[in-house]
Amino acid sequence: MKKRIVSLLLAGAMVVSLSACGKEKEDTNLEVASGTPTYEDNQQMEMAAYCGPRRSGYRYWNGVYGEYEGDPEGGWDSFITKEAMQDYMDCGFTYVMAETDAPYDAGVSTQTPKNFEESALKPYMDLCESMNIPVVVYANRITNITSNTDYRLTDEQKSFLKQMVEDLSDYKMFKGVTFRDEPSVGMAKTFGAVKEYLDSLKPDMYYFTSFLPIYASDLSLYSTEHSNDRETAYKDYVDAFSDATGSFAYDSYPLISDPVQGTTSIDSTWFQNLRIVAENAKAKGQTAGITIQSCAYGKYGQEDTAWHRRSIDTKEDVTFQLYTSLAYGMKYINYFTYWQHWALGDNEMFYSAMVMYPEKKGSEPIKTPTYYAVKDANAEIKKFDHVILNFDWEGTMALTGKGKTMSQGLKLAGEYKAPRIASATATDEAIIGCMKDGDGFDGYMIANATDPAQKINNTVTVKFRKATKALAYIEGEETEITLKDGSYTFELAPGEGVFVIPIQ
Repeated sequence: MKKRIVSLLLAGAMVVSLSACGKEKEDTNLEVASGTPTYEDNQQMEMAAYCGPRRSGYRYWNGVYGEYEGDPEGGWDSFITKEAMQDYMDCGFTYVMAETDAPYDAGVSTQTPKNFEESALKPYMDLCESMNIPVVVYANRITNITSNTDYRLTDEQKSFLKQMVEDLSDYKMFKGVTFRDEPSVGMAKTFGAVKEYLDSLKPDMYYFTSFLPIYASDLSLYSTEHSNDRETAYKDYVDAFSDATGSFAYDSYPLISDPVQGTTSIDSTWFQNLRIVAENAKAKGQTAGITIQSCAYGKYGQEDTAWHRRSIDTKEDVTFQLYTSLAYGMKYINYFTYWQHWALGDNEMFYSAMVMYPEKKGSEPIKTPTYYAVKDANAEIKKFDHVILNFDWEGTMALTGKGKTMSQGLKLAGEYKAPRIASATATDEAIIGCMKDGDGFDGYMIANATDPAQKINNTVTVKFRKATKALAYIEGEETEITLKDGSYTFELAPGEGVFVIPIQ
């Protein structure tokens, strides 16, 4: 990618605008931090993908939609190797989700191992311990408990949870456990009860769940109380689970294609969902995260004939999701999916993941272009993640070009007015995430909000009050830029974002 910062466009240059802050007048009462901030590289953005190198006993499809063949010779354990785990770590992931058979599934399957020593989880834990990568453990039994709307834990359930924690706490790399994926709102109290009990056993545990996005079914999100007001209903959903768990991370897959029409688009709820979750986290002083799209899915057998979540083929597809999420203060990022997900039959089919099944028995897994796109995008974010993690979200501004109609999706992005920004203009749809660190420095994540598949370059000009220069993180690299009368113009390529800290 080329460098995309350009000099200030002079008056008369053809930049169409939408001012998000009203008139450009100086605010003499505005207080801003003085000096140049420095940020110690002592923290990292947590990233993971569902799921890591595949568990034993998993069946697969030969190719994308080929003949069903069952397990490869040697079982999936042959892929839980040092080499496979190194590939996962090289992609930029900071912990792994171990979806492998565990001794904690008693009563779920007749093939469940009787104890930890006999399970495939033990060699998985041993491997991760030797490679110094934290592990979040999945067990069907935890899923079953957290799927219940009866939040009163039985003695037998407590005994099971206690045994699990005792078995795994000998491992320094034991990070936490996975609760039920995409729970309905009635399970919130159960999530809270299970978390409270596990906290009593191991206070530093991490609890992973991808909660539902706003476009999920009505039945899952809420009762009939707010059936005519979807945003209010979803706010109740977010509120219930953030109260129960102390944080909130949801999954959302925004990049859509319609091969029949030959079009691509962004899901209309993408920015709305980010805003609702960010507002909740801000109000409660919590952290929020997101699981983003790294595979395609749609109706089985209709991948070329119907609208579906499209393949993630380029770095720009990934950075669009990353930078727009960071513009809403998301603090941790997950991906769906790393290893190809199993086929779900007529309803849903997943394909084009980062790592695909071998083409034939005895072959190696295949790293796809998606793997390298995610790897490059993660590496870019990790160059400055220690900086942006110091900042808390305050609000997000939405921009579009003069004379252009704002999309329905961007209309729901937010109407925040940053005191430090005198004016902001763009040639196409863009967002500016407005943040502040603990020392009072302002930070702005400026992101190209157009569909990356449409290859739209976006010129964004921002005028800051009380600023003569700024630190700008371009492609993750820090550079100091000089502002002219407080202004600078950024040329953002598709999927690109730049983080800017104005300095007086």
